Amino acid sequence: MSKILTFLDTNVLISAMCGSGTLADRCFEVIDDPNREFVASDFLKLELLPKPIYNKQKECAEFYNEYICSASKMLGTSSATTANAFELASQYGLGPVDAIHFQTAIEADVAEFITIEKPTKPFFKINHPSVKAISLRESPSAKE
Repeated sequence: MSKILTFLDTNVLISAMCGSGTLADRCFEVIDDPNREFVASDFLKLELLPKPIYNKQKECAEFYNEYICSASKMLGTSSATTANAFELASQYGLGPVDAIHFQTAIEADVAEFITIEKPTKPFFKINHPSVKAISLRESPSAKE
């Protein structure tokens, strides 16, 4: 059985590490799912690691770094990625880093892009044939 190739939005990893309650539990369920392989990127690393390193939050930095290092695919940035992310952002109203993350997911050919954004956010307007955006907030009981 092949594993589900997945890109986790930064907020999933932050919620897992720093959150509590049902939403954090749901994030860890995805992270710990043995039926998944994960994709990481330079931008994910840039968004996750500098602040905990700067603030000397060793446990947090180690968790994020371990996740990034264990990813089955690590994608760098390119001018083509940035140009395509610009188009996504312009078409769907995504923020710049969100657009880069989603474009990276497309380029990595992931099946699922998982976020904790509300299902009304721009990620869910994107109609891509192979990448499905999923919100861990879909359950009314999911709280930060």
